[in-house]
Amino acid sequence: MLQTWKRRSVKVCFFILSRFPFLNAITLLMLLGELAVHESYPPINPKVIYIHLGLFLVCGALMSGFSGGKSIPLIYAGQLMYFAYNSYSNSNMDRDWLRTLICARHFACAGVYIGLAYLFDKNSGKQLQQISYSVLGIYCLTLIVALNNNTELYQAFIYHFPVSDVSHVVMNILLGLCSVSLFSGVKQVQCKTFFTLAILMALISLFIDSRLSYWTEYKKVHFWNQIRLICDQICITIGFILFGLSSY
Repeated sequence: MLQTWKRRSVKVCFFILSRFPFLNAITLLMLLGELAVHESYPPINPKVIYIHLGLFLVCGALMSGFSGGKSIPLIYAGQLMYFAYNSYSNSNMDRDWLRTLICARHFACAGVYIGLAYLFDKNSGKQLQQISYSVLGIYCLTLIVALNNNTELYQAFIYHFPVSDVSHVVMNILLGLCSVSLFSGVKQVQCKTFFTLAILMALISLFIDSRLSYWTEYKKVHFWNQIRLICDQICITIGFILFGLSSY
């Protein structure tokens, strides 16, 4: 009974993650449409955008059919890494604090799909798994830094999280411990680590990311930019659930 529940849960996670490239393509188009109202030229070269949109669709279609083995998730992870770098280095995109958040989310999503590539082909060795866990461990560290040094994210946490002072300390401690666990590679604690991180990411989405009026009206973040951040966080959360189930 337990194995049946686990197998079905893993299939649901695979199903959702394999469709995220389609969601990425849609939200990117919507964001570019929203930016077009205020800007005459997109922050990324249009030809590059078209290439990435095409790759999003191809990767989504092949992953949905579980075709292409580990190469397709790796290609998609490479795209996410490109967008992470572009978000951080492209000053035309938005304010520094927001670019940092976007970069960190894309970076973590890339880590999820590197881990997905390993799950697609476990016989290829555990290097991909180690890289994936290291990337996600780095994301945990960047999130700790952001919660303490990113003024806008810290204010959002304090304003919206219940018992914010205590929650802030607990969040930092748990993220730090989870990061150490991911870097250590100790299998005995990985399952608990991933499920803990899934809960933490879900709480951040619930209490911080979902406050659309706060971000769009008060912080002047583009609506579809915030939607993309929410989608990235959901992707990361499902990735943690999948890895937790896989190591259960």
